[in-house]
Parts: sequence; structure tokens; C-alpha cells
Amino acid sequence: MSCVRNILNKILPRDSQINPIWLPGFRILGSLFLLLHFLSMLPDFYSFWGEQALVYPDIQDAHTDGLVPTVLDLQQIFSRFIPVAFHTVLMLVSSLYVLSLGTLAAGLWVRLSALIALTTHLVLMYSIELFVYGVDFITSICLFYLLIFPVGEDFSLDRFFRKSPPSEPKDSRPFLFLFQAHWSLAYFFSGLAKALGPTWWNGEAIWKSLHSYNQSGILNPDFWRPYPVLLTVVGVGTLLLELFYPAGVRIQILRKPWIISILLMHISIGVLLGLYFFSGIMILINLVAFWFPYMNQAQRPSHHP
Repeated sequence: MSCVRNILNKILPRDSQINPIWLPGFRILGSLFLLLHFLSMLPDFYSFWGEQALVYPDIQDAHTDGLVPTVLDLQQIFSRFIPVAFHTVLMLVSSLYVLSLGTLAAGLWVRLSALIALTTHLVLMYSIELFVYGVDFITSICLFYLLIFPVGEDFSLDRFFRKSPPSEPKDSRPFLFLFQAHWSLAYFFSGLAKALGPTWWNGEAIWKSLHSYNQSGILNPDFWRPYPVLLTVVGVGTLLLELFYPAGVRIQILRKPWIISILLMHISIGVLLGLYFFSGIMILINLVAFWFPYMNQAQRPSHHP
């Protein structure tokens, strides 16, 4: 433990210099964002999860590995004991997911809420595995961190209703280090994968991306046809931003401009490709990991409600 603490002392500021708002900020903003993401799918809810969905539940189940039960699996398990309809199980899982995200944002029964949210999210996503993409996997990761991090220490109903005097605040640096290291490695290997091929160096990858997701973008992809050099610059810039992300966010003088550049990159992805929720969750992760902890270098907030 002392060895880990010595390493943290070298690579992270003292705990008193880390703004602990990053933990409750992650919980509140993350939960509300995930709730908004799920509610945005309600108009097409039955097209994905219903018994008469675009791909029927039994066909979806044939493509899963069985590690996580689907809604259909739960319905079949429950039916061994009591007769229950598929729709009833689907409504139960969905309602638990929405309710747990709400209580998690409010800081009520934080650990239990995070566990229920993570579990129900996995059930819902495995039930439509053919339709999931990056934002769904990142959601699972964020919910796992919300489960293991002490995100209910401040600005929570648990703190408000707690009768015992507040305990000594935990050192948030190990959690911050884990969170920062995870996403630094994610960006690095994403950039490394891009650097191994030619398409990001010559702009072809940007051109393909603009034409692959143009249904939701605000600009016609052909707008970029007269500017091939610009596509190359954007491709190389994206590659370098990701490849050198671990160094850029670690060096203090580069941290803010690097994070601002990453945020602008994700805003561009949302605007031009229509991947709004993927961009949104990546923006939130960058703010939580490398902006909130160093914001004003504030002291720990009061534990009084």
C-alpha cells in the first residue's frame, strides 16, 4: 500500500489539491446523461425490445454468448415458477433501469442503485446485441466505475439521511488514477490502431466516416469534396491527438489545450456524424477525468447537506 501511495504522490497532486467534485459530478451528470440516452430511445422502444421487434427476441438470443441473461431468458426462468408474459419482464427490467439511474443521480442507496443500473443495462443491451455500438459498451464501463468508486460521499441523499457523523474522507487519488489510466490507454491504442494503416494519414478514413453516418449529420458529406487536404489534416490531427493523449493530459501546461482539442473533436463527431450520445459520453468522461479534478484546485466540499 505504501508503494502505491508513493507512486501516486509522484504522478498525481496531493489529495488536498484535487477537487473532489469530480466524484459526485461523475455520478450526477453520468446518471442523468444515461437516463436521457435511454429515454431518447422510447419512441422506438418496441422496435428494438418488443416481441415483434425488427429482430425477434429468440433470433437475437441466438447471437448471444449466454454470459448475461436476456429479457427472454429471464421470462423463461420466471415462467418455471409463475406464468409471466415477455412484456411484463421487459417493463420490469426497463423500469428498474430508469428508477436506479434516478436514485443514483440523487445519491440514494448509491451502491445498490449502481449495481441495479449496471445489471439491468447489461440485460437490456444483451437483449439487442445486434444493435449495440460504442456508447453502449462505454455506458457499461461507466456504470461499473460508479459502482466501485465512492461517488456517494458528497452531494447525496445518503449523506443527508446518514445519522452518524461524517467519516474521514477517502483519498480519491487511487480512483482518479485508475480512471485516468483507463482512458489514456484507450485513446493511445485507438490512435496506434489508426497509425498502423494508411487511411488516417491520407484522409480516406475521414471521407468514409462522413459518408457512413451522414443520415444524422447536419452537413452534406459532398461539402468536403473540394477540400481533400483538409480531410488529410483532420485525419492526421485526430490520430496524433489520440496517440499522444497520455502525455498531453499529463503535462500540466498542455492539459487544458489538449482536453479542449479532444472536446472539439467529439463535438465535431456528434455534429458531422450524428453520433450525439457517443460524443456526449466521451465529453463527460474527459471532463470528469482531466477537468473537474483540477478545477480551481478547490478544497474538499463540506459534508453537510
